Amino acid sequence: MILEELLEQFELNVDLPEYLYSENFNLVFKNGRLEDCEKGYKIVAETRTGVTHILFIIEDSEFPVVVNSVLKNGAVNGFKFGRNPGELEFVGGKYSP
Repeated sequence: MILEELLEQFELNVDLPEYLYSENFNLVFKNGRLEDCEKGYKIVAETRTGVTHILFIIEDSEFPVVVNSVLKNGAVNGFKFGRNPGELEFVGGKYSP
């Protein structure tokens, strides 16, 4: 599922770098729940195996789209998408809400 489809499904009108709209994201977000976060939105999806996937969308951020997966043991991994193609950073460590 590309980000543009996900934004349409959740009726989000956000201004993101053009390349992000065609980026692929896990289908699990299709069944997620939309929540407000401090400066934007987050879509939270929980799997049957106890993994929580979180997609943050924050228009004005240096990294406007961030995907985190929180594992049952508390470990976190994911990616931060920058404002330009190729600006991708790995996220890893322990989750602390």
